[in-house]
Amino acid sequence: MSRSIKTVTGFFLTVLFLFVATEQASAATKQSIKWRVNGDCVDLYEEFQSDYTVYEGESCVFTATVKPVKPSRTVALQWFDSDTGKWTIYDQAKTNKSGVARVDVYFDTDECWEDASWEFRLGMAKQGASPAITSAPFWITFVYDCN
Repeated sequence: MSRSIKTVTGFFLTVLFLFVATEQASAATKQSIKWRVNGDCVDLYEEFQSDYTVYEGESCVFTATVKPVKPSRTVALQWFDSDTGKWTIYDQAKTNKSGVARVDVYFDTDECWEDASWEFRLGMAKQGASPAITSAPFWITFVYDCN
């Protein structure tokens, strides 16, 4: 084999190796989800809040940031149904091109019930080799305005 053929072959094998190694590394990127809360339900004086209160006519916005950014994923706000023993989707949103999804808890009704609290969590379904991810549970209390 001539020297130029060996050089070209070596170059292409090196590029192919780097391409395969990069693809394997990106496929192994660990999936993660971080979230924060904004809106009327946030107590500015409690640093590690896990209980949120939403008064009738107010809202609470959960913003989830997912890594890696691609592919787009669906983030669901789920509540625990103690009657069935299962987590049920309250609302869900797809991540945008920055990996961010926003789910709004808006509470407005013409009915008047006793205030009630439910256990919630944020979840992301299994995608390819990445397992499903859920946040730690937190509580949302809905307070009715019966005046």
